[in-house]
Amino acid sequence: MKTISTERGAHRSFRSILRSTVALSLMSATLATATAFVATSPASATPSAPTVTGVSPTQGSVAGGNTVTILGTGFDNTATVMFGLTSATSVTNITPTSLNAVVPAESAGTVHVIVSDLGGPSSPVFSDQYTFGTPPTPTVTAVAPNIGPVASGTPVTITGTGFLPGATVDFGTAPATSVNVTSATSLTAVSPTTVSLPASVHVTVTNAGGTASTGTSADLFNYLPTVTSVYPVSGPITGGSPVTITGTGFALGDTVSFGGYAATASYVNSTTMTAISPAVTSPGPIVVYVTAPGVGVSIPGVADRFTYVPSVTSISPSSGPIVGGTSVTITGAGFVPGDTVAFGAYGATSVSVVSSTTITAISPAVTLAGTVDVTVTAPGAGASFTSVADHFTYVPSVSSISPSSGPTAGGTPVTITGAGFVAGSTVAFGTVAATSVSVVSSTTITAVSPAAASANTVDVTVTAPGSGTSLPSAADHFTYTAPALVAQAPLTLTSTKGTAGTALTLTSSGGSGSGAVTYSVTSTGTAECSISGTTLNAKSAGTCSVSVSKAADATYLAASSAATTVTFAAKVVPVQVKATKVNGTVLVGRISIVTVIGSGFYNKPTITSNDPHTSAVVIHDRGTQLVVRVRALTGSTTGWHVFTITLANGKSAKVRYLVKGGLTATVVNGTVVVGRISTVTINGVGFYNKPNITSNDPHTSADVIHDHGTQLVVLVTAHPGSATGWHVFTITLENGQSCTVKYLVK
Repeated sequence: MKTISTERGAHRSFRSILRSTVALSLMSATLATATAFVATSPASATPSAPTVTGVSPTQGSVAGGNTVTILGTGFDNTATVMFGLTSATSVTNITPTSLNAVVPAESAGTVHVIVSDLGGPSSPVFSDQYTFGTPPTPTVTAVAPNIGPVASGTPVTITGTGFLPGATVDFGTAPATSVNVTSATSLTAVSPTTVSLPASVHVTVTNAGGTASTGTSADLFNYLPTVTSVYPVSGPITGGSPVTITGTGFALGDTVSFGGYAATASYVNSTTMTAISPAVTSPGPIVVYVTAPGVGVSIPGVADRFTYVPSVTSISPSSGPIVGGTSVTITGAGFVPGDTVAFGAYGATSVSVVSSTTITAISPAVTLAGTVDVTVTAPGAGASFTSVADHFTYVPSVSSISPSSGPTAGGTPVTITGAGFVAGSTVAFGTVAATSVSVVSSTTITAVSPAAASANTVDVTVTAPGSGTSLPSAADHFTYTAPALVAQAPLTLTSTKGTAGTALTLTSSGGSGSGAVTYSVTSTGTAECSISGTTLNAKSAGTCSVSVSKAADATYLAASSAATTVTFAAKVVPVQVKATKVNGTVLVGRISIVTVIGSGFYNKPTITSNDPHTSAVVIHDRGTQLVVRVRALTGSTTGWHVFTITLANGKSAKVRYLVKGGLTATVVNGTVVVGRISTVTINGVGFYNKPNITSNDPHTSADVIHDHGTQLVVLVTAHPGSATGWHVFTITLENGQSCTVKYLVK
């Protein structure tokens, strides 16, 4: 039976081929005859051959007898229908685009349905096939593409075997649309949109032969999430932007990534997710993906783009003149070669990308003072977002001051030239506001200089409301000049008399201006004056010299008076003076210091002697004791003499003092030894100020090393050759007095 069946199958296949060949031959002959006929009838137009675009149904029993509808073009009332080599039983309901035919009996197999009319036979195509008997079961070996969004249909090409015209396609349990069978091994279809969540489904093909089996990965189609919009569509390269992602097919557990950078994401619902943009390394557009675990990643499209732009974090310096030209360092992230920089709407010059975090640029000139955003634009990406950190403030610019100097009294009308001047601008000379400020134009202001405390040079600055103050420069300098000073009226010291021991308040007259008045002692004089502020004090009666000065001010030069003599009278004390004794002895020919004991002494009274050869001066007055320096010249007589002490009030007292003779040496204590240095003492009176001492021995020298008044300590050198025995020292004072004394040499 198997052999017979095989032979029968082979026989039927041969018969099918034979029928098709014969039919094609007959159709060719008929077409040739028709063509020849038309050619011999030049008045008739040649009709077009019909076409068959579809047969329904495409399969039936080998016994035939069923009616099919044939679709196409170019059908006319002469139309006949062949099923392979067998004519249809009948042809009815003929229209130019359709007709009905009754299928003849035929052996199992697939044949072309050919329509012939005046235009000739239709050409065999895949869509005109009809199958007698049961067709083979289709198979699916590939689906391309095998992914698509859940929200919209995806055109796919399905490859396999056993595809017949009229086949249907299912994606899982959902039927596809726009199915077009192009051959027995290929068809196209559009994926259905009835799937609401991402999933992997099997694609099956069903026709008269049955439905393709499932279970292999070859027929899988993956429904993926779809991203339809991203908002906002850009953000800084440092990340951190909250982003809303809209689309379809989102599910709990889906993840979001920006390019290859994972984002922190939250599921909201099947059409919305939120995420925080991650930081990336380079600016530019990037795809935002939503990944369904176990299914796949959303397909990139135009709507899912997020563009990373550079980020600016600081500007240094943050201000500059409106005329531009400020070298600025911009710090941030995402800087790349080719970046441009803008200060507000104005492009910067000399832009240099130092690194991915640093750019230098020169600020451009602008038309209005104020604060602008400094933005960095990366090629193919976009401009950095604005923030407080990128602010740069344009301030007015001062280019010249005319005139550039004026008096410290102020009041000089000044024209200020520059740029960026606006209504409401103020002007300052240093730290002092100008008056009568008038904004003439954006480049000119007039103002009146304020007064200055002293002559100096200041910056003239312009402050525009809402922007800032012009930066100081050499061009905005204004020099305050002091007026020429004049001489003061003559100064005169008016307080010229006082009393010793009583403070004298100094006064003066004359002078000019507001300068400070000061007094100074130019000579302490006999009154031994001292000064403190305006108070003059004298230790004793007498005179001293004082001058008065007055400092310069804004109008007058400094001035001083000539030295003026101030006379101090002795202090009048209504007491009696009494001298009781004199301690110490006055020696003739030298200065002696003695002490006078008594009472009522004051203000160093005068003291005189009844000896015309003696003078005395009080050097210290302690009230009850006078220390007196006495000089008894040669010629003074020895014995008792009298001092007269006279006070300033005229009161006086007398006291005796003793005068002793002149220089006398009485004895030499010690012996001089030949050939060595010997120390001896000489007793006597009238010694003072280390007198000179010589020897009558030419081989001996002597020096006084101590003078105690009544005793000399002498260092004696008796050189070899000195004779032993008695020799003589001669002692000579500085006033010429001298005496002799013997000494012994051994």
